[in-house]
Amino acid sequence: MADVVIGEIKDAKSMKSHLASGNYAHAYLFYGEEEYLKDLYIARIKKAVVDDPMNIYLFTGKTDPGDIADIVTGVSLFGERKLIIVSGSNFFKSAVPLDFMEDLEDGNCTVIFREDNVDKRVVNYKNILKQGVVFECKRQSEQDIVRMLSAQAKSAGRTLSPGAAELLLSGIGPDIVRLMGELEKLILYTEDNAVIQEQHVLQVCTLSLSARVFDLTDAVSQGNHRKAYQILQVLLDEKQSALGILSLLSKNWISMYEAKQIMAEGGGIGDIQRRLGVAPFIANKLVAGCKKWDLDALREKIYLCVEMDEGIKSGMIKDVRALELLIC
Repeated sequence: MADVVIGEIKDAKSMKSHLASGNYAHAYLFYGEEEYLKDLYIARIKKAVVDDPMNIYLFTGKTDPGDIADIVTGVSLFGERKLIIVSGSNFFKSAVPLDFMEDLEDGNCTVIFREDNVDKRVVNYKNILKQGVVFECKRQSEQDIVRMLSAQAKSAGRTLSPGAAELLLSGIGPDIVRLMGELEKLILYTEDNAVIQEQHVLQVCTLSLSARVFDLTDAVSQGNHRKAYQILQVLLDEKQSALGILSLLSKNWISMYEAKQIMAEGGGIGDIQRRLGVAPFIANKLVAGCKKWDLDALREKIYLCVEMDEGIKSGMIKDVRALELLIC
C-alpha cells in the first residue's frame, strides 16, 4: 500500500494517472459541479476493484453510518472485494462520526463518496484527506470539453470538426453529460470514418434557439446566403417566433459591432470576452464575423433590424419576408 496516493488530487491529469496506476485507495471523495467526471471516475474504479456486481452496495441521500459499517465489516459472499457508493449523504458537511473508516485499511472494501458540496472545516473532510483520495470535479474549460468530445468521437471512428464542436458548446453549454448524449446521436447518424460537421449538428441535435440564430448570422457574414436561408427555413418550420429570431439577429449584430469597436481600440479576444460577458468561443466567433464588416456596415445591419421590427409590428411587412430581407 506504500504506493497508494492519499490526500487531495489537484487536477484531472493527476487523477487519470492515479487510476491508471492500479494502486487504488480504500476511500474516495468526489465532489463538485461536474457530474460527468464523477460518473467517469466511479465507473473506472468500479470496473477495476469489483468482480461481481452483487458486491456493489448503493446508498443515496440521508444514510445511517451503521448500515455502511455492517457491510464494511461483513463477510463478502460474491467475490474478494466489496464496493460501497454513497451519494448525497452530506457526511462532509456535518459532524456525524464515520467510525467505519477505521476498518477500511485492513479490510477488502472500497468506499466512494459522491457529493455536491463539502465543508472543508469539518472533521470528516479532514479525516478522509488522511485516509483516502479527494478530488473536486470542477466545470471543465471549453478546451478540455472539446478534447473530451473529440476523443469520444475518435474512439467511435468519427472526427469532430472544430465548427461542429463550437456549435455544440454554444447550443448546449458546458454540460458534458448532455454534450456526450448529443454526440452519441451524431455518431449514430453518421457513417464510419465520417467527419461530423456543423450541418450534422443542426440536423440532429437539440440546440438552443440563440445558437442556431448565431449560426444564421455566421452564414450571412460569410456571404453564404443559401445556408442562411436553409437555417431560417428550419427555424420557421419548427414554428419559432419570427420576432424572436429577429430579436436574436439584432442582438448578434450589436455584439459584432461592439466587438469591432473593442478591436478598433486595440483590444483582443480577452477584452471582448470580459466586456461583453461571453464565453471564449463566442468571442472568437464575433471576431471572425466582424472582420468581414466595417463599423458603418454593422451599424446599417442594426438599423435594418430596428426598421424591420417596426415594420412587422405596424403591419407594413410580413414577418417572414422581413427575415428573408435581413439575411440577403
